[in-house]
Amino acid sequence: MLKPALSGVLSLLLPTAEETLLLRVCLSHGESARSNWTRWRNIKRTPGKALLRNSSFKKLRPLLFNAVQSHDLEIDKEALTYLRTAYLKEELRDAAVRRICREVLLSLEKEELAPILLKGMALAETVYGNPVLRHCHDI
Repeated sequence: MLKPALSGVLSLLLPTAEETLLLRVCLSHGESARSNWTRWRNIKRTPGKALLRNSSFKKLRPLLFNAVQSHDLEIDKEALTYLRTAYLKEELRDAAVRRICREVLLSLEKEELAPILLKGMALAETVYGNPVLRHCHDI
């Protein structure tokens, strides 16, 4: 059987089933988040090691820390420490990005220019409950 022409390229771009399930954990609420977490943990025999070693989960780590905290998900201490560290790192990075953006916006305001914020920074400030959860570097 022939594969569709773009299947190879799409497999590099689209999330895997495991990544999709972990994203559902991050974006779901209550019992749905807990159910998705249980399903993901059943796929991953050692979930802590998967979170530590799999670079494809890197961008989800702050979101996952938030989900673990919000929904009281069971996780081993080592993985929790790693997720907390990823969240704190993102908090520090976010503070630096906000400081830089503030300086740029104030400079533009002094020149009587009216910038429009788009993409990551605008989404972080308007859509996410906590801007730290929206990784962006759109300076």
